[in-house]
Amino acid sequence: MDPPDRAGLERLLAVRRAALEVVRACRVDEAELYQALLDFLRAYCQEQGKGRRVWLRLSPRQREIARLAAVGANDARIAAQLNLSTTAVRYHLNRMQRLFGVRSRDELVSCLHELHVL
Repeated sequence: MDPPDRAGLERLLAVRRAALEVVRACRVDEAELYQALLDFLRAYCQEQGKGRRVWLRLSPRQREIARLAAVGANDARIAAQLNLSTTAVRYHLNRMQRLFGVRSRDELVSCLHELHVL
């Protein structure tokens, strides 16, 4: 399992600080809170690792299509730049969306940015 990136850890620490404030205000059991945060951290690490493994399974062509989509190129522009048909570009984008478990091009790009692979 890959560890989360630095930004991810900083976000988790900010969540922990906010949660501790809630604990103090609501008198929630700290042990339960720590367990919940630990569960969240494990799930986060697992998702990050899974996403990176999927990225590594993509072909160089799919990675290039993802990079071009991330900078805002539309299907026609990506197709022209990589000498592909727009149908092939759409196929690769749809396949990547399924692999990463997202429903749109924007979600795919966002997911890849979160994984720090773009």
